[in-house]
Amino acid sequence: TPPATASSHLPPSNLPHEVPVFRGEWDEEGVYVYQAYSDAIADWALEHQTFGGPAWKPSRMTWIKPSFAWMLYRSGYGKKPGQERVLKIKLSHEAIAHLLSHCKLVNTNKDLKQ
Repeated sequence: TPPATASSHLPPSNLPHEVPVFRGEWDEEGVYVYQAYSDAIADWALEHQTFGGPAWKPSRMTWIKPSFAWMLYRSGYGKKPGQERVLKIKLSHEAIAHLLSHCKLVNTNKDLKQ
């Protein structure tokens, strides 16, 4: 079966408006996210099907996005140094739940701020 997307699994319409909702592509194994990397990190990861190698820094703070288009925009469409390649990564449902439980929701849309 094809992966589920946010459009096919929307949250119930009776949720309060202020409840944050994570929307992304997922299947029974996990959730897909996107991350921009340098050529060296992306090449090594694709060859070995895991992260590592001489350029990989596991302590580096990183941003993952559930949307390819959003990651393209944030990486300057592959023009920002060290963000030339966007990889699609599947994280387990447990890993996503852990990450989301440690997140702080921040709204950077100035039009929505009071």
